[in-house]
Amino acid sequence: MEITELRKLVDRLVALSKESETVEFKENFHSKEEIGERISALANSACLLNQPYSYLVFGIENDTHTIKGTTFRSKKQMVGNEELEVWLLNRLNPRIDFQCFDFEYSDNIYLVLYKIPAAENVPVKFLNVGYVSEYGSRNEKLADIMRRMGFCEEKGSGLDKTIFNVELYQLPPVRITVQENRTIVTLFAYKALNSMDKEERQSACYQHACLKYVSNEKMTNQTFRERLGIEEHNAALASRIIKDTLEAELIKEDNPDNHSRKFRKYVPWWA
Repeated sequence: MEITELRKLVDRLVALSKESETVEFKENFHSKEEIGERISALANSACLLNQPYSYLVFGIENDTHTIKGTTFRSKKQMVGNEELEVWLLNRLNPRIDFQCFDFEYSDNIYLVLYKIPAAENVPVKFLNVGYVSEYGSRNEKLADIMRRMGFCEEKGSGLDKTIFNVELYQLPPVRITVQENRTIVTLFAYKALNSMDKEERQSACYQHACLKYVSNEKMTNQTFRERLGIEEHNAALASRIIKDTLEAELIKEDNPDNHSRKFRKYVPWWA
């Protein structure tokens, strides 16, 4: 793109009332991983909304859309012996033909603009994790992108179908980050139980209890063992994780008067 086209594009983007699933602003560079995650999220969101491209622009205040400029220079940024652009491309799967422009918007005000094509057929993952940006009015769209990703049906409940398939393939629990005007759902590649930390094990237990509850069932030691692939002779391991999750107040006993350890059932804390 010519510099005149870039300036006109930036003017159109900052004229928007707020950021969206396909437009994000940053003032300065924070980390190479953040850029990779945002490229994944923006590519997937463009697919979700049937838009050809998404845009990530550095040098703009995200609340006011004031064009301040940035000290970030993507073409000069190195990761070890690799240029940042090459480093990112090698960690996106599938690789996508994003473009990065470093340019002078006006006198001594420099911007960096990433033009990111929509994902095609499969979600774009960064370091084996697929990201999605969801803003306040787009709840119904999340189920659609999860369907495209193969995690849920088009008219189903996106999140519970996602967790169902995560459990089916014994993947780590999803990470759900709620921000002021969006929710970010992060999916992870397979990890053995002994590689999960305490927080991940408790999250797996809590999400399993939630899934059972919305399916009109209750979590038990047996169902949780099946979720994590724990053999029956290691039932004590499942019990220990359940105990930790109870103490963290993420779940509670369905019937506190039931003193039979074998037949105890559990529900989410909010049930």
